[in-house]
Order: sequence, then structure tokens, then C-alpha cells
Amino acid sequence: MPIGFFGSPDPNLDGRYEPRMDCLWIIDMPVNRAVNLTFNSFKLESSSTCRHDFVKTLTSPSFPGAYPPHTSCRWIVDAAAQETIRVSVQTFVLQPSQSCSTNYLEMKDWPMGDYGQSHKFCASDGNPLDFYSYSRTILVHFRSDSYMTGNGLSFTYQIVSCSRTYEQDYGFLKSPGWPDIYPHNMDCTIILKAQQNSYISFFFNNFDVESHSNCEFDYLEIRNGSTANSPLIGRFCGSTLPSPIFPQSNLLYLRFKSDFSHARDGFEATWTSSPHGQN
Repeated sequence: MPIGFFGSPDPNLDGRYEPRMDCLWIIDMPVNRAVNLTFNSFKLESSSTCRHDFVKTLTSPSFPGAYPPHTSCRWIVDAAAQETIRVSVQTFVLQPSQSCSTNYLEMKDWPMGDYGQSHKFCASDGNPLDFYSYSRTILVHFRSDSYMTGNGLSFTYQIVSCSRTYEQDYGFLKSPGWPDIYPHNMDCTIILKAQQNSYISFFFNNFDVESHSNCEFDYLEIRNGSTANSPLIGRFCGSTLPSPIFPQSNLLYLRFKSDFSHARDGFEATWTSSPHGQN
């Protein structure tokens, strides 16, 4: 069985890698053979969001060459507690698959739980949209059949801030840290984009934000559109569950803001969309 060893460069023989390094290793195995990669030592500069030194790009076997037949690859991407992940597909060249049963990329929350999502993409879907995890772990699964192959795929993953854009027809949304208290001094912008000619329906499942008569300290602001200047639907705080929102639009802008004190549990919500709204 072939075996090998490699590690980060140590040009000064002092047990440390040098600044500003950018290294790439390619492990090439015969077709239908799997690679088992084991880390004997792993010490990189520490950061809560891995912004400085990190490993974050994954590809299908033999990329950018054709992936082999009968390929089944699973990657589990795990973040620290209370953090979330974004997977962005950079290259997506697969052979067509009837009913998306083979030659597909699947991304889903792991475990699925009550609010996890799963999305499967095939050649006919075009380049997949960014996938945001609901919690801290994502399972990515790539599968090919026994016949024709394509160039495959490459994707990046990273820990993300609370601001994001969802380009999908339904999903689940929560404040940072949920179900624990949200952090202080947050300022998050979230944009929901459903398909054209459809209406978003937005439902609150839980809501507990620091109360104030004018919602000046901590609040969730919702606007009918995609910008901070879109028509205001409402600014919400306190512990009363807000009513469902039916903006008669495929776009919804949300801003969640917290100050330096009195954080609460936050909120959890669901959105759907349909040609008529009010699903």
C-alpha cells in the first residue's frame, strides 16, 4: 500500500513555518483508490475565525482533471460552538444525471435536526448558490456514476459573520448564539431573495430581544426590499412574538442590532415563498 509523509516547510530548521507562505500539495492515486490523510501534528496561528492561517479549499478527485467513475466523497466541515459556515462552490462541471440520482453535489446541515436544510445540485442546476449552515457543521457529499465523468468541482468554506444573503425560496433564520443569548454590539444585515414573481412569507417561531418603548437599544428591523432605504415594515423588540409578515415581494431586508448591555435569547424565524404568498 503506497504511503508517504509531508508537512509545512521549515526552511530555517527552527520548527516553525515562515510568514506569507502559500503552499499546495497534490496527492495523486490510481483510479478507484481512496486517500487517507492523517495529521500527526497541527499547529497554526490561532484565531476564533481562522482569518490568518487556515486550510479552506477542497476539490473533487483529480481536479482540475476529470473525476473517476464510482466516486463517493464526503467532507464534514465543523466550526466552533455558536459559529456558522458558508460553503461557496467555485467550479462545478458535472455530467448530466437523470433525476439527480448520480453525478451530484449535496450540501446539508449535520445533523439535520428540526431546522437543518439539504440541497442537492446536478449539472442542469448550474453553479450552486452559497450554502449557509444553520448550526456549526456541514456535510458535503459528491457522487459520480460508472459512466461519463466531468472536470468535477472545487469549493471553499469559511466561518462567516452574522451578515449574509440567502438566495433561496425557504429557510430558517436565527440570531447569533441562539438558543443562548446573543452577543453584545452586533450589527447584522440579512437579505432574503426568493425567485422572481414570488412572495416571501416570514414567520417568527421565538422572539426575545431587550425591550424598550421605541426599540432604540436592541432590535430587529425589517424592510420590504433589499436595502437599508427600502420601505420600513417594522422595528421589533421585547418578548412579544411579532405577527407573520407578508411583504408581497420576493425581497426582504433585515437588520439585527444589539448594544453593549442586557442581551436576551434573540429570535428564531422561518421563511417560505410562493406565487401567492402566505404559505
